[in-house]
Parts: sequence; C-alpha cells; structure tokens
Amino acid sequence: MYLSVIAAVPGNKAVEANRWSGGPAAEHRWLESFFSESPGSIPPEFLYRRIDAASEPYFQLVSMKMPVSPSAACACRTARVRAA
Repeated sequence: MYLSVIAAVPGNKAVEANRWSGGPAAEHRWLESFFSESPGSIPPEFLYRRIDAASEPYFQLVSMKMPVSPSAACACRTARVRAA
C-alpha cells in the first residue's frame, strides 16, 4: 500500500488547477492519470482527500499501486506502508 502527497510544483499551480477544476469527478480523473494503465483496463483503485492549505491545495492518496507524476508540473511524494 502507498501513501502519497501530490501537489503542483511552485509556479505551475494555474496549469494543474485547470486540470482538476470541475469538482470531485474532475479531480478523480486527474488523479487517475498518475497511474499508467492500458486502455480498457480496470481503473486504478485509490482513496484521496483534497487539502485546501493556505498556500496551495494538495492531495493525499492511499493506493495499492505506486502513483507516478505524469508531468513535471506535479510533485508526487510517496511512501510504501504496510497494512495493519
């Protein structure tokens, strides 16, 4: 299991915010892009929470697969954790 924090790299907030604007469904589609899946495959399974910090919003994810940033505009910090 993986615990990740995903945020726009400083200076790229506006670009990335356009990708996740539109509510929870748009956020979920944007976060799906962090899991490279082949077309027609089962969508990735993850839980996420959006944190609206004073500086910039970011996302916390829990997933079974390790997410990877699809662009240099996003930072993805991930730690592998063992399920209890």
